[in-house]
Amino acid sequence: MHWKKRSKSINRKIFKKYCPGGWQIRQLIQYLVDSHMHSYIRFKQALTLEKGITMDYNSDNLASLTDTKNPTVESSLLILKGIRHR
Repeated sequence: MHWKKRSKSINRKIFKKYCPGGWQIRQLIQYLVDSHMHSYIRFKQALTLEKGITMDYNSDNLASLTDTKNPTVESSLLILKGIRHR
């Protein structure tokens, strides 16, 4: 997949909300990255810890953090690609 080409096309639309009252497209992309990273770490912990620890997160709080306000999504798409590759 050509992430740079795709992200240029996405960057024109990322401030649009996917539904009334919903998150912007860029927030959804950031959420996918956070969710995938969280799942990856939880899986690694399940494989390596004697007693598992479940750490939940509040997706609305994550969506309000500074890194989700980035006006572009290229780095997020690269992170997502890397996590999915592993």
